Amino acid sequence: MGIAIPSIDILGGRAVRLRQGQAGTAQEFGDPVLLAKKYSGVGFGILHVVDLDAAFGGLPQFSALQKIRAACPSLKIQWAGGIRSFGTAKLALSKGAARVVFGTALATSPNDVEMAVQEFGKEKIWAALDFSGKPPLLRIRGWAANAGIGLEEAVARAESSGVSGIILSSVDSDGMEKGPDLSLILQAREKWRGELWIAGGMRGTDDAKASFAAGADGAIFGRALYRKETALEELRCLQDE
Repeated sequence: MGIAIPSIDILGGRAVRLRQGQAGTAQEFGDPVLLAKKYSGVGFGILHVVDLDAAFGGLPQFSALQKIRAACPSLKIQWAGGIRSFGTAKLALSKGAARVVFGTALATSPNDVEMAVQEFGKEKIWAALDFSGKPPLLRIRGWAANAGIGLEEAVARAESSGVSGIILSSVDSDGMEKGPDLSLILQAREKWRGELWIAGGMRGTDDAKASFAAGADGAIFGRALYRKETALEELRCLQDE
């Protein structure tokens, strides 16, 4: 059995969710620090945070990272969004992230990913592979651009960079609450032997279990938790089964 991971997307200092990653579709869900404290209080040990400001080309919101770190000292923060250089990764780790997630850099500056792995160790460096369309093609720069890279090549780049895990996202499913893209998991698992998490479309424990059956080790939840449609305790208990 895999684990469920709560996530928070931050835009302008507030917790939000977008639909299919599109700017202008943000729905606000309050203070990210309060949400992080709630998830930590239930017993989750890992929190996935996406800095949408940085993902869309703005300044990194490391002040939010520091606030969450201070409020939830036992929580392992996985920081994503806008990590496109060795320097940004180094800064995020110094501000309290336990792990950083590269996305766009795999397509534009893979050397930065490799440098980060060598400097900080592979356990602290993951990759985000975000796909859209059929066949799935890699999206970069806050999902605004098509990298023209298919799943096989994207996974190969993650492997050659030395990252220890990948977060697989279906842009078409993200924020839509229609369930995860199980076929995407199956395809990725054929090519990737490391840790594999899925994000996008998660609704509840049934979706998580279906993702695990398809080959995922972790399932990331966002909107469903914001809207309290999924019981936190039920998801937390998945990793104990």
